[in-house]
Amino acid sequence: MIERFANYEEHRLLGVGLMIAAVIMFAGIDTTTKYLLGFFPFYLVLWLRFAGQLTSHCGIAFVLGERSFWKTNCLGLQLLRSTLLFLATMMNFWALSYLPLSITVSILFTYPLIVAAFAPLVLNERLPASRWLYLVLAFGGVLIIMRPGTIAFTWPMLISFACTFVVAAYAITTRLVARRDRSITSAFYSGLVGTAIPVWLFGAGEWQLPDTVLPWVMLFAVGAIFASLGHGLFGAAHRHAPAPVLAPYIYTQIIWVSVASYLVFGDLPDGWTITGCLIIIAANLRYLHIEWQTVRKSANNNANFKIAS
Repeated sequence: MIERFANYEEHRLLGVGLMIAAVIMFAGIDTTTKYLLGFFPFYLVLWLRFAGQLTSHCGIAFVLGERSFWKTNCLGLQLLRSTLLFLATMMNFWALSYLPLSITVSILFTYPLIVAAFAPLVLNERLPASRWLYLVLAFGGVLIIMRPGTIAFTWPMLISFACTFVVAAYAITTRLVARRDRSITSAFYSGLVGTAIPVWLFGAGEWQLPDTVLPWVMLFAVGAIFASLGHGLFGAAHRHAPAPVLAPYIYTQIIWVSVASYLVFGDLPDGWTITGCLIIIAANLRYLHIEWQTVRKSANNNANFKIAS
């Protein structure tokens, strides 16, 4: 029994380590993208982010001997999910071209509660009244960050805020496809729509390509390395530890983003952004704690019922 418990704890620690590594990769995507937008047109960065991810996933599938990784049991749903990811990424990249990293990431932290609030409409899950309270609290944190009606408010904040709803829809469709397709299949379709749409053509007349090598290397790294590795680590983390254990470590992204933003751009989040971000994180973690307690109580009741019967 002691040995089994130790192994379980080791798996949890491994899952936490993988989650932190995944979040660092996600911070790398945003930081590198914001840097690249100073060298490349928006459309080219967006397209190569998906093309690099798709190429990388296909290469990994062939190395693993998966020749039928593209076969899906829910093509329409996979294409919808891929389209949502494309739209969310486009909106996030657009916001990043105007806003500091800390603001876009902080606003995006509201999406788990949006998923919690609206997932029951699609997934037929339980809908406790408390989830609306924490969603309102999180939106209060967003208002603190955005400060509408003041000179601090800018219209790109609305893009970042709208992006959270698209990300939430993407997360819900991800749950749906996970019931019918393998992870490697979903990974392939994640980058399909973004690669198939030649968005780079829209800004072809505006290209002023850099002469130095570093921006080109980073442009390749956004999709082929950061996106592919980040999503791979994210999936691996959930195979070693339950979601409630991993979820708090998602919010360490604000730390890595703040450090990267300061080192690369010389930006630091102001007091309003930090306050709003802490409120959003607190609302998410409190809701997660309540859900985790509910699940454990339900599991204990079922176990006691089986023993009694």
